[in-house]
Amino acid sequence: MSIPDPPSVLSENPVLSGIIDALLTFAIDPVKWEPLMAELEAKIGELDQMDAGEFLLSLSRAESLSWQLKHEGDSSAQASFYFLLIDAKDRAVAFSEHFAQLSEFIQLKGAQQQVVFANNASRASYEYAKQLLFSREQAPILVELSDSRSGQHRYGYLVVESDFPMASKFGRTGAVVALLIAQDEPSKKLRRVFQASFGLTASEAAVANSLASHLTLKETAVALGISVNTARNHLQAVFDKSGIKRQSDLVLVMTQMSVILAATESQYESSVESRSSSSEYPEYQFVILQDGRRLAYRAYGDPGDHAVVYFHENIGSSRLLPGTDEKARSLRLWIIAVERPGFGFSDPDANYSFQSVARDLQVLMDRLQIAEVSMLGFASGAGHALTCACEISQRVSLVLLVGGRPPEAMRSTGALKSLGTVQHGLVRQPWLLTTFFNILRNRVSRATNTRLIKRVYGAVSHDRAYLESHPQVLAHMVECTMESMTVGPAGVVNELRCYDEAPAFDLDRLCAPVTIWHGDADVLSTVDDIQAFLGDKVQNTRIFEGSGALVINEYWDAVLDHLADETS
Repeated sequence: MSIPDPPSVLSENPVLSGIIDALLTFAIDPVKWEPLMAELEAKIGELDQMDAGEFLLSLSRAESLSWQLKHEGDSSAQASFYFLLIDAKDRAVAFSEHFAQLSEFIQLKGAQQQVVFANNASRASYEYAKQLLFSREQAPILVELSDSRSGQHRYGYLVVESDFPMASKFGRTGAVVALLIAQDEPSKKLRRVFQASFGLTASEAAVANSLASHLTLKETAVALGISVNTARNHLQAVFDKSGIKRQSDLVLVMTQMSVILAATESQYESSVESRSSSSEYPEYQFVILQDGRRLAYRAYGDPGDHAVVYFHENIGSSRLLPGTDEKARSLRLWIIAVERPGFGFSDPDANYSFQSVARDLQVLMDRLQIAEVSMLGFASGAGHALTCACEISQRVSLVLLVGGRPPEAMRSTGALKSLGTVQHGLVRQPWLLTTFFNILRNRVSRATNTRLIKRVYGAVSHDRAYLESHPQVLAHMVECTMESMTVGPAGVVNELRCYDEAPAFDLDRLCAPVTIWHGDADVLSTVDDIQAFLGDKVQNTRIFEGSGALVINEYWDAVLDHLADETS
């Protein structure tokens, strides 16, 4: 297949253009994944008809953007915007160090730091943005500020306080919104990202950058040492490639990108470099399989005690809650937390399947001389726990599934059902699926992952309250997700494909008793889903009122107590 010239990000293909726009938004801020899911759900069936070259190049551009954002965390990002945290009475409760430099547009008056705008037009723009912000479920809104004397204009970006990553540095301030305002001079990172996003040449990007700094076309030509006609040609090329039609819109777009980049990048941390080496967690151990792959695991408790194999969730790892090692010893449990192929530090397996994971586990058990074992499956780990219990049934004494997702989860009645069409379409488009998780991995940081976890689990009020009152659990979940894609996204991608195929299970081979623990507010799958899948194989069911998908974290000690009681 011949690859055509790089297309504009704003593709003329109506199917592709919306997906690309949503994908770039996701690359800038992974917390904004809902628009991408909505686009995919609406158009996934039409992807097969798209031009392969245009599609692949567009995905490459989105990945490149996320990679640049990951690796260009220079100090210019934090200096590229001013911020102001504002409470419900329009008082400034926190602001950036040099905010006073904006005094011709906005000032802070009196002991209570009341926010005062330079004119009624700026105040009206701010009030209108606030109204839209809260009526659109926290969508960020632009604010236009002006100076009546000079006629200059500046653009700000209004977000709810919880969507401003740096807000946590100030503690509980009472702020409800954050106003971010770009500085006059776009940062070096912004120039690179703008150039990469729209496929601009260096000269075209230089013209766009100069115009965004409020210079005229003639002033831009003088500054760059080119003719006005050449500058005009470069500007037209920028318009053609970006889909932007006017210079004022160009300024607006670059302002948006400036404040978004600065806000999302200010707390970047590498997932590998920031990985905790706390003594709370046992050291990694490895088993080399016959095909040369390495299987990584952590062991909690003492060898020789009753063995429990823990199957982590999707985007999970072998990191268990703090205190597990000591608790396991007191209960005489030996918990083997295995990282499935492609997760954490385990090498990927190109032939990943439920059965291949079971074969790997059997090798591990043989190496560790484990004759009898209990299976503990959390979330999507339930499918693997059940498969292993079927494949080596003579060595499995019991199976405990906590918040389990059945292997047929995409045909369940929970929220996963609504994602079934999207997931199936993604699996059929391997480039798109891998791009999605590569972007997520490139943008990983404690701040971003914290926001993602709060967004995913915040749908259940009980879980949201639990995370707020148990910051140590939230911190644990963040570290766990950061470890999950240490090497790459292959584990997550392959597991989604595995679940999408949903092969027939021979449950007649399942001999061990199965216990289900599930929250009745779990929005990802219901207890009925997994009970219907297992039928009469379920021996006991325990429902936790009000709990959602965090039931294993909330009742972790009770989980371990149950395993110890059942095996004593």
